Amino acid sequence: MGGGQSVDRVDRHLSDSGDFACASAGLWGNLDRYTPGARFRHRHDPPLIPRIEGIGQIQFVTIILFKFLYELIHFTLLASIGPVLFQPIPDSVRSEIQSSVRGTAEPIATGLIGLSLFAAIYYKLDGRLGENWILALSVVMLFMAAVWLIANYLVRRDYVQLLVLGSGRMDIRSSEIALKEFQRSAIETLSQRRSESDQRACIELLSQIDPKTVGDVLTPMLSKFTPALQHKALEIMLVSPDPKHLAKVAQLLSFSRDANVTAASLRYVTQASSGEPDIEGLKRYLGDNIPAVVRGTAASLLLECGKTTDKALATKTLRLMLTHGSETERTMGCKALSHLKYLQALQLYIPNLVKDSSLDVRRAILHVIAATHQEKMYPYLVNALRDSQTRGAAQAALMYLGDEAVPLLCGVIDDFNQPDAVRQTAWTTLGQVGTTTTLDVMVQRLNTQWGEDRRNILRAIVKVDREEGIEMALGRLGREGIEGLINQEIRIIGQACAALLDLITGKIPYETAEMLRRALVSVQTDSSERLFLLMQFLYEPRTIQAAAFSLQSGSSDAMAQGLELLDTQLDIPYKRALLNLLDRNPELEREQKRCYEELVEARKKGAVDKGRRIYAELDRLAKQHQADLEKQIESLNGIMAYDPLTPSDRLSYLLDLRHFMSDWVVAACFHLAREGKWDISRGAVTSSLRATKGFVREAALLYLKQLHELKRINDEDFWRIIPRFSQDQDPLVRQQVSKWMASQNKNRKGMIPFPEPDGEDIPTAVFNFLPQG
Repeated sequence: MGGGQSVDRVDRHLSDSGDFACASAGLWGNLDRYTPGARFRHRHDPPLIPRIEGIGQIQFVTIILFKFLYELIHFTLLASIGPVLFQPIPDSVRSEIQSSVRGTAEPIATGLIGLSLFAAIYYKLDGRLGENWILALSVVMLFMAAVWLIANYLVRRDYVQLLVLGSGRMDIRSSEIALKEFQRSAIETLSQRRSESDQRACIELLSQIDPKTVGDVLTPMLSKFTPALQHKALEIMLVSPDPKHLAKVAQLLSFSRDANVTAASLRYVTQASSGEPDIEGLKRYLGDNIPAVVRGTAASLLLECGKTTDKALATKTLRLMLTHGSETERTMGCKALSHLKYLQALQLYIPNLVKDSSLDVRRAILHVIAATHQEKMYPYLVNALRDSQTRGAAQAALMYLGDEAVPLLCGVIDDFNQPDAVRQTAWTTLGQVGTTTTLDVMVQRLNTQWGEDRRNILRAIVKVDREEGIEMALGRLGREGIEGLINQEIRIIGQACAALLDLITGKIPYETAEMLRRALVSVQTDSSERLFLLMQFLYEPRTIQAAAFSLQSGSSDAMAQGLELLDTQLDIPYKRALLNLLDRNPELEREQKRCYEELVEARKKGAVDKGRRIYAELDRLAKQHQADLEKQIESLNGIMAYDPLTPSDRLSYLLDLRHFMSDWVVAACFHLAREGKWDISRGAVTSSLRATKGFVREAALLYLKQLHELKRINDEDFWRIIPRFSQDQDPLVRQQVSKWMASQNKNRKGMIPFPEPDGEDIPTAVFNFLPQG
């Protein structure tokens, strides 16, 4: 059958049925081999892939061109619209939502489009629409494109406004263009009827952008604000009072019925006045019928700018407020003191107010101590830092002091008997002060602090505004110094891996071994967190944070993406070892956790057969975990050497590294040694008995108690140590020691009293039964 006849037949067929499929096939020429009659071929038939000629070439090139433009515009728009869509989302959930959208929503959308095309072909919509099918398809495509463009325009229009509401997460002062755009959007939001929280956020944003001229924007809007927003606006305007706003604020002072607004307006009018303040007008607000906040404000202003007699009257008013029986009066009196430069005789009331029964009073007086720089009262700030109820107020007061607070905070940091929360707050406060002195203190201690202290230091440094902390640390330590710290953390993770490997293969009791295993895993997690913090000093922080989030997600795909991201960014010498250490198996960890939970339930129910099956499953998982650990340790050949040790020797080695491990690891080592009846060196025992954590001291005492029961330590030596802990600061230790002493007293003949502590530290002579080390 000839090619010409085939074309004629296709034309006739198109004219009869308008079949779009045959029209598409006409592009290829020689269509006779595609017709039902052409079932057999001869060796002289045309090739399977025909040559494109004539109009077919134009159509083919057009399709390729459209495909290229589609891919170009599609990926270009995705790259530009993506940040707009996801940036306003909070940092804590942004990566998760972005991964969900790009990993789930986009494929679903593509699938729906494919199903729509399949439905159009299946129901032969082109045939039903006739010759108008191209026009209908074009109209639908144009409509969808218009909807898409409008949606993106709306997102772009509100993008800056969304950033205004979440401006606390970024620093916009680095760009003047962004600053002006933010300011314009904030003003638009204030002029519209938005929620009070949105307007408050915009007022705070304006104060951060330009605190000197914020009054020009806020003053015309004062009458439209709610009383709470009026008070907030006046507090911000008080930073830089301007006489040209006096008339508007004075009008607010005359007509406002809110006591807080009246007090703020009174202070603004007095401070912004270029001439002599209205002393008589201030005296009118000292009456007993005046609200406490207004009366305290008037008294503090009168004490600052009045004459001798006026100051005496103001002092009397404040003294009566500070000693009043009402909590509100005392609180407002303390807040009034915070505006004074000199307390004079009123400072005599501070010791009593610090111990006041009212929490609000105690918090308010802490700010007074910092605002008036009462150096003799600074110890009260440190004491308040130890109290969880006043910790926030004490932290704010110490931040207000700036460099003056450095000796106080260093005293807290160096006191290892302080609770972890207190010491962490001290590190955080140093970072929030953010001066050269505080940064210098933190950078100097990076090389000497370990564990939680190093993590707290790194967190504080990376949170300093405009990355000044990172730049200063990098300038002081240099790239080699940061890489050295990274190398130390890699070694810690490697030692934890070696301990896990040796303790997995050893036949040791399950309960205590599992406790130590969890503690070692937590060591790896903590070191990994410090690693990511340190890497932010060398690479783009946002990139490192994204990689850390992916690796912590628990998803295999996300972890692979995080490792790939690190692989493209890192250029440190031991990059491969670091990537291998971070490459975990989340599925294996979940399976182990599930088995442990099922084993606990089986033990409670007494299901012996189920327990055996779970033990077999745990053995299988342990072998798989062992293979992973061996692979990780093999990658550390150039950094640390691994020699297999027996479980008891590995435990002793871990205790030798106790200063680099967590307190939970040390306590778990003692519990495991007690279960396995293993020896522990003398230095590890004495060091643990002096540990700052009560659970470590308790574990060491339990170990000594077992040695005493095994007759490996005599009664005299044992009872020379135990009474020293009868007044321990940890209640659990005191309770345990008291129980032992009461039991021993019952067994003693004649009730011979225990020897009193002789003032000597824990004697090492009684540990002759232990190896020195």
